Parts: sequence; structure tokens; C-alpha cells
Amino acid sequence: MSVPLPPDQIFAVLRAPSWQIDTRFAGKDLISIEQLRASSVRRILAVADHLENLPPAYQKPILTDINIAVLFYQPSTRTYFSFMRAGQLLGANVIGIHGMDNFSSAYKGETLIDTVRTIEALATDIIVLRHFDDDSALIAANATSVPIINAGSGKLEHPTQALLDLRTILVETGQPSVEGLTVLFVGDLKNGRTVHSLSKLLALMGCRRFIFDSPPQLKMPRNLVDQLALQDVVIEETNNLPLAVQYADVIYDTRVQKEWFRSDADYQQAKDSQQITPAIMSEAKSTAVLMHPLPRVDEISPDVDADPRAAYFRQVNHGLAIRKALLALISGRMS
Repeated sequence: MSVPLPPDQIFAVLRAPSWQIDTRFAGKDLISIEQLRASSVRRILAVADHLENLPPAYQKPILTDINIAVLFYQPSTRTYFSFMRAGQLLGANVIGIHGMDNFSSAYKGETLIDTVRTIEALATDIIVLRHFDDDSALIAANATSVPIINAGSGKLEHPTQALLDLRTILVETGQPSVEGLTVLFVGDLKNGRTVHSLSKLLALMGCRRFIFDSPPQLKMPRNLVDQLALQDVVIEETNNLPLAVQYADVIYDTRVQKEWFRSDADYQQAKDSQQITPAIMSEAKSTAVLMHPLPRVDEISPDVDADPRAAYFRQVNHGLAIRKALLALISGRMS
């Protein structure tokens, strides 16, 4: 069994010119935000807008005869279903396996490399992959000529979530760009791949002020903080949620994960300090946008759901638009 590549080596590979994506997506792998430029992000957003405004009858033929495999080694509701639904709405042939460890030959010990080569041999045009290893999407991309879309790789990245989050921020704030916004990231910032991808994407698109609010043991990885600082992002790290929300235009919450704590008492203390309640939201701006990649447990009280600033269920719909755009672009059916 090979030793997984560490994050810095994965990103070093993906920063090479051969992995970069400008505005030509056809046949490309999408593994990391590191591959994108501002121009490519704007193209994805434009295609998402176009498809959302296109009548269903005109969307249906776009991916006719395109075969998409959605392979998930980790649990998912929103990402899995939205990729399946996006392909179907554009007329693709979509086959999904949810729970690859139990319902594919991975259960028998088949390697990821052999799996994607098998899927390629069955005339597949695009593979959407979620896997528990950080380097899984890169391994799959190197093993096959079929484009790989990373739907979540270990603790490393979740690029399509970041893209839908960016679209959500723009729509919900009504701003033409993220420049000038202050974004507050809350919760498990150490292990949360969604915040890793989104922080890099926002920096790429011109956002220059982040507040990281987390328990001390769940701070944003230092190498990522340093990378963002090199992009002239002003960063404040804190563990004072009632104060931090007062300055935020966008509040991006994530789940504090019990599995990373040594004792239940430590987990309960960290979790309770991070819960967003109506009282916490009373300290936030009237124009603030509250987001969450979901699923939530109790880090956002259900009492907050009726707050018009709570955008997390509207956020889900933006995922459908973004994933339709990516499938259309990477298939080559739109340019």
C-alpha cells in the first residue's frame, strides 16, 4: 500500500502549468482550488447563471450521450444528490454508487486505481469522486484519462462546495464581487475541507479580510494561514463568537467534530462555545449572511432557521447550478 502524499506535495503538483485551468475546461480534472484562476471561476459562475435561466427543455439535450459515474466512498446527501440531479437535468446517463466500500469491489480490496480504470473501460466520460484520502482525486486523475471531479478528498479540499458557496455569497449579499467583505469562519477549521477550499477561493477572488473563530485545538492549519497572508489577506484568529459576528458580512459555520477530541467534556465545552443561537444572531449585522455546508448537528439552533439571514438551505440550490455548469464545461458541451 502506498503512503499518501502530504498536502504540500499535492498542491505543489497541482500548481504546475499542466494542471492549471483558465477558461478552457473540456477534458480537465477539477481537483483543487489551486488549479483555478479568477477568469476560470468567473466562467463557471456565468455558465451557472445561464443554465439556471435556461428553460428545462433547452437544458435537457446538453449532455445527451454523456456518461457520468458518481463514486462516493464517504457518506453524503447534498453533494451526491446534486451531482446526480445535475447530470440528469442536462440529459446525461448518470450511474451512482453511494457507499463504495460496501457496494463495489472496494469491499473486496480493489484499489482506487483499478476501480477508476475499470470505470474508464466502460465508456465513461466523467467521474465524480468522493474519497477519504487527501490525495485520492490526484491518484484517480493520474490513473485515467477520464476527467475527475473532486467531490471531497479527505480533509484536504472540496472545490465544488467552495464554488457554490461563492455563488451563494454573491447572490445573498447582492454584491458584484467579494472585495470589501469580511468573512467569519466558525467551528472546526483544522479538519474542515470546505473552509480550506472556500478561504482559498475567496482570496483568489479578492476578499481580503477573514476572521477565524474556533476552539484552540481546531484552528485553521498554519500553512494555509501563511498562504493566505501572502495574498494580502488580513486575518484575525479568535475564540469569541459573540464579538466576532458583529464584524462579519458572511458567517460560515461548520460542525465541531466529536471524533477529534480526547474527552467528551472537552468536546462539549468546545461545541457549546461555538453554537449559533438567536442570541448570537442578535449581535450580527442586519445584512449578514449565515451559511453552513451541512449537515449540521446542533451548531446552529433550529430556532435560527426562520431568520431571513439564514441562507444554508438556499445554499443547497446553488450547488445544483454550479454542478450543472461544471459538468457542461468539463464534458466540452459548453465552452
